Formats: sequence, structure tokens, C-alpha cells
Amino acid sequence: MSSHPVPIPAPASDDPERPLEVSGSDQPGADTPGSDTPGSDTPGSDQPHIDAQARPLEASWSDRHTPMAALKARLAAFVAERDWGRFHRPKDLAMAVSVEAGELLELFLWVGSDEPGGRPSPDRTRLEAEVADVAICLLNLCNQTGIDLAAAIARKLEHNAAKYPVSHAHGSALKYDEYPTDVSTS
Repeated sequence: MSSHPVPIPAPASDDPERPLEVSGSDQPGADTPGSDTPGSDTPGSDQPHIDAQARPLEASWSDRHTPMAALKARLAAFVAERDWGRFHRPKDLAMAVSVEAGELLELFLWVGSDEPGGRPSPDRTRLEAEVADVAICLLNLCNQTGIDLAAAIARKLEHNAAKYPVSHAHGSALKYDEYPTDVSTS
């Protein structure tokens, strides 16, 4: 990767409801792999090319319009700019996910307690920051290990749908191995 900062994707227009323009080898109209497209950091890379018309992150990114590939590319660039890849072993990133999840959980410790002195719900800014830390560590782990997170989630949902059929799971907190073996005799 080059040493220049990678710009943050901007919407295709000033309309915040339009999706971001991100190209990559799996995107329609994408640059051909192996081309030396201006702005492409690695010739032949299947990483998406991020639009050079950058705007501040918070002004243009949303769950509804930001492709997972754009998030992963921006995180990879952030890590590369700081030469942190050397520290991103899968074991360490998995531990970082756990540490950050613990910090997220801590926000809810003693919240809603009936005891005097119980804490109020966490403020939205702190909650968002901790959720983002968990997601950043998870996406860094995916980048490091080559996991396609969207595909992994799709496979896991399919697996869980088989384990938790609606006929047994609807409105129930039971784990799949706690379902009655024959519901007709119960």
C-alpha cells in the first residue's frame, strides 16, 4: 500500500440516501484486476477502489448505504498507514474482540438495578463508541484471516434456521437441544 491516506468513500451525489460508489473486482463496472487504476494501492488487488471524492466519514456512511467492502478497505488502509499489521495476529485480534465486548458489557453493569444508586442507561455516544470498537476488531480479524463476513453470516443464519425452526423457536428462549423430542405427546 502507498503511504498516502486512503480517502473515505463519498456518496455518488449529494443525496445522503444514495449508496456509496465503491468499485472492486466483484462490483459491476469494476476496475480490471491487475490494472494500475489511479487510486488503486495494489495492482491486481481484489480490494475495492475507494472514491477519491472523500467527505467526512460521519457525513456519508450509514448501515443502509455503506458496503461491507468499503468498511473493510478503510480499516485495512487505517492499519497499513500505521504499520499495525505486524500486531494483528488472529489470536490477538480475537482477544481484542473479547476485550472490547467486555467494555461494551461494562456500560450495562448495574444498569436498571432496583437497588439505590443503580446506574442509568449508558449514553448513546459511549454506546456507539464501544459497539464500533467491537466491530472494528471483528472486521480487522476478518481482514487478517480472509473471512468474507457477509458470506459467513449468511451461512450461519442458514445453519441457525435449521437448528431453530420457527415451529419450535417462535417466542421461545429454549436452546435447540432443549426442545421436546416429540411435541405431539407433550
